[in-house]
Amino acid sequence: MKEIVLRLRWTFIHTGETAQAVVRMRDAPVTCQALWNRLPVAGVCHHASYSGSEGVLPLPETLRMAPENATHEVEPGDIGFTWFEPGQAYGVTKEFAEVCWFYDSDARPSMHEGPAPVNLFARFEGDTTAFFARSRAMRRQGVTGLLIERLDVPDRGMPVAYHDPAREAPILPRQVVVGHAERGPDVRDRMLAIVGCGERCRVLYSHDRGATWQLGPDVGPGTTGSVAVGRGGDVWVAMGHHTQGPILVASGMDGLPAGRRRYVGLGADWKAVRDTGFVGACPTIAAMPNGDLVMLWETDPGIAGARSQDGGRSWVGMETGIEAHDASRPVALPCMDGRLICAFCGPGADAGAHPTHLTVIGD
Repeated sequence: MKEIVLRLRWTFIHTGETAQAVVRMRDAPVTCQALWNRLPVAGVCHHASYSGSEGVLPLPETLRMAPENATHEVEPGDIGFTWFEPGQAYGVTKEFAEVCWFYDSDARPSMHEGPAPVNLFARFEGDTTAFFARSRAMRRQGVTGLLIERLDVPDRGMPVAYHDPAREAPILPRQVVVGHAERGPDVRDRMLAIVGCGERCRVLYSHDRGATWQLGPDVGPGTTGSVAVGRGGDVWVAMGHHTQGPILVASGMDGLPAGRRRYVGLGADWKAVRDTGFVGACPTIAAMPNGDLVMLWETDPGIAGARSQDGGRSWVGMETGIEAHDASRPVALPCMDGRLICAFCGPGADAGAHPTHLTVIGD
């Protein structure tokens, strides 16, 4: 009989890096089955304190699993599970269960007292360069969001609760960093965001990586908006209102040839505002790795979306699978593997609340 191979997909929600892993059913069958049944799961991950190159995702619901072929001898790419009871180690005041992964050769799962064996239940495969680089960045940049999914199973598109009880890593529309198109963005270049001022959307810009912000030019009508940078360097804005109305887009490039392009998002030379023909509220826009632009917005039946393959000149509606009447305030989060994550507010969300649920659009 052919052995069934189970695979997982890991995605950093805020920045889009992805990696795939294969489940090690022979090494820890009980642990593998228990974790497989709990997926998909999304929450806030952090870097380990004592273990070297290790990332950690606390599970939203405690899973009590005894050691199963547990070990503290790990290799880069190994993925483990552990469960701690209160008082089991220094600083553990309440029980927790977590998934952990190891991204470099100095990793050794440990607590304050020394090595802490984990159940190795999966291992990364394929190209992990970007995912491991983002894992390392947590040392300095802090916590971030992580989604773990099962591959090749019929739960694609299902809503997943995003577990962030302390609001350590809220999901927000991504600010964009812009610079000179011929050399790409760097830390000296400006950051852009969009804010509604009265009945008009205006640019917010920062020259110090977001430490301080200044109010820039008027872009177009609307009380809410979102900004994205396309693959060619053009800056796109989606605009709308908090209530149902036309969804509008505008571009912030000056139209010069590629070799002479400069960003004009801080000037007054935005291209004409274009009506997409769609109606909704609270639009969000994102640029996909292949150059497509995507928009999501709130409607009465749920969350709607559209895609443009010609630089925003025309838009075609797309299915999101989010049909809940109380789904609101979507955020479009592109992944490096070409998929789109839609984050949205769930039932009973207050005005201004951060998204609490996720779903994956496309595969």
